[in-house]
Amino acid sequence: MILNVTSIYITVGVLAVYKEPNVMKTIQYNLYGTDGCHLCEIAEQLCAELINTDNIAYVDIIEQPELVELYSTSIPVLEHLNSHMALYWPFNIEQLQEFISGTN
Repeated sequence: MILNVTSIYITVGVLAVYKEPNVMKTIQYNLYGTDGCHLCEIAEQLCAELINTDNIAYVDIIEQPELVELYSTSIPVLEHLNSHMALYWPFNIEQLQEFISGTN
């Protein structure tokens, strides 16, 4: 976690430093899918229940031919970017939770 010093308090001769988290967006997961994909919409809803919206990016595979080649018959696919582990559809909320726990 990146911390920023935001305030300094001096109380009875003791220097206290208050820190709060940086608000930088950190993408940890890509959810691969495409517009009009009903299963992708379900996967997006499941992910929204467990993953902070600042930590996930929706990637439309149609925009990149290499992604179409990789995922066209597999979407939706959730990829953890640091480990390159992927969770392929079908998955439920319990499987998603297990995947997230295994990648953190």
